[in-house]
Amino acid sequence: MTHRNVKRFCVILLTTWLLIMTGLRGEAQQYDTLLTLKGASRYNLLFIYVRDAAADAVATKKISGWVSQNGDKTEKELFTSIIELVQLEQRKAPAEEQLAASEKYLQRAIKEDNPYLKAILYYFKCDRYKQLKMYNKSIENSLYSVDELKKDPKGEYFEQSWSLYMMGLDFYHYKDYDKALELSLAAFKHNNINNPNTLFFLKACSDLIGMIYLKNGVYDSAKNWLDTTLMYSQQQIDTVWIGIATGNIGSVYYLQQQYGKAIPLYEKAISYCRKYNLWDNIAPFCINLADCYMHTGNSTAVPALLKEADYANRNDYTPGPRNYAAYYKTAAAWYRSQGNAALALQYMDSANVYQQKQDGEFSIIKKTQAEAKLAYRNKELENIVLKQEEKRGKLIQYGLMAALLLVALISILFFKRVNLRHQLKKEKLEHEKLKTEEELHLALTEIKDFTWHILEKNKLIETYTEEIEKLKSQNSSITQDQLASLEAMHNATVLTDDEWTAFKKMFEKVHPGFLQRLKLNYPDLTAAETRYLTFTKLNINPKEMAAMLGVSAEAVR
Repeated sequence: MTHRNVKRFCVILLTTWLLIMTGLRGEAQQYDTLLTLKGASRYNLLFIYVRDAAADAVATKKISGWVSQNGDKTEKELFTSIIELVQLEQRKAPAEEQLAASEKYLQRAIKEDNPYLKAILYYFKCDRYKQLKMYNKSIENSLYSVDELKKDPKGEYFEQSWSLYMMGLDFYHYKDYDKALELSLAAFKHNNINNPNTLFFLKACSDLIGMIYLKNGVYDSAKNWLDTTLMYSQQQIDTVWIGIATGNIGSVYYLQQQYGKAIPLYEKAISYCRKYNLWDNIAPFCINLADCYMHTGNSTAVPALLKEADYANRNDYTPGPRNYAAYYKTAAAWYRSQGNAALALQYMDSANVYQQKQDGEFSIIKKTQAEAKLAYRNKELENIVLKQEEKRGKLIQYGLMAALLLVALISILFFKRVNLRHQLKKEKLEHEKLKTEEELHLALTEIKDFTWHILEKNKLIETYTEEIEKLKSQNSSITQDQLASLEAMHNATVLTDDEWTAFKKMFEKVHPGFLQRLKLNYPDLTAAETRYLTFTKLNINPKEMAAMLGVSAEAVR
């Protein structure tokens, strides 16, 4: 929840720290500290000095002289690239221009096979693609950056804990919780000198890890990490983070339906968050607390909480707040409990609208992830094949040179060449197999996501249908728009011919030849029976089949 604000806090924190460092060093700073360091620690401190000097011509000249006299090849390339990139950033050059500059230096780093520089430059590209809203390219470059960080001989990711955390935060927003967890755990483990405020970093990182576990339903681990966030917050008497961590711990209990434990935590969290207008935290905390009160019989406090949640949603500065669907569902439940079926139905209408928006956003995110990972995997396989081809070319070249010196070795080299070709062919087949497995995994994910969204919509329809029936039983008038909305919702969950065709394509990727064999062995099967057997193969139960096919559960049986 709070991670929408974290990047803004990080920028402010880093800027403040750099200004303090500038004051401490003064004009006479000769960067002697760098001479006492080695490897990534030295590179990282130099990186900070260079960023600090980029806006000052005198400081840039001074550090340039130091690098020329004392720097190794990596440090010289680091100085040249970072100075230009930071200056482009400071004068707010177009993202396309910044990308072109970073690509220029990246090609040099690739040629020199310098993992440290490659990791920094890939992440720079990742951030610029994000500015251009080219999220698939952003994810792709983030994956390349992680690959380079893993090449650190000491296994410390070149002490880039901030970069790891930021990339983990990106993957959390992209709903790739497995990758987000991998990166945030690595960041927490390698909390090194590159962090200007260690406790702030540990708070943010442990909170991110806790929220990832919460999203995955691993509640014990979620609470342990969120308790850690609260501990660090209390050490600094940081009331902002105390409120956020307390509310997130409340969500651990809320999602396990332990409403009695969740209520005091939410009440405390909201009181803290109100002081700082943390709208993106106030909204979900108020919505969940209202639901807790309804489950425990404290109905009088619900209207005020719903009103506050609505106000927080309207003041949330982030684009497309994620809390509207939950707000309208909870409000509908409240009006239903008060016997106001008409108003409950109206709020369920709104919940349906925002649920559809979330479904659309989810589909875009999954498509973006799939494109990025497929591009990353293809390039990875291409690089492996190119390296093997290069190796093969060198061996052939050496063989020809040796043949000129000693004709007797021609036969031996010939057999080596044949074996090498065979090995290369075998490796290419293995690469193709890996690519096929990746595509199979993506197809299986698509089917799961497709089925999951159908079932989520069905739950919404069931609630909506109940409201219609209650209105009918109370002899209340049902508008044509409401009936049309209900019919549209039903139709949205039923597989059309086009959707069935798309579904079969996804199914064939996971179970190739199944439908063809079925038709060959049982030519008299009807279309409905074929769909039934297909869903059975995916372990979809009769009730879910009925919803997807638009028939009754009795018809399926």
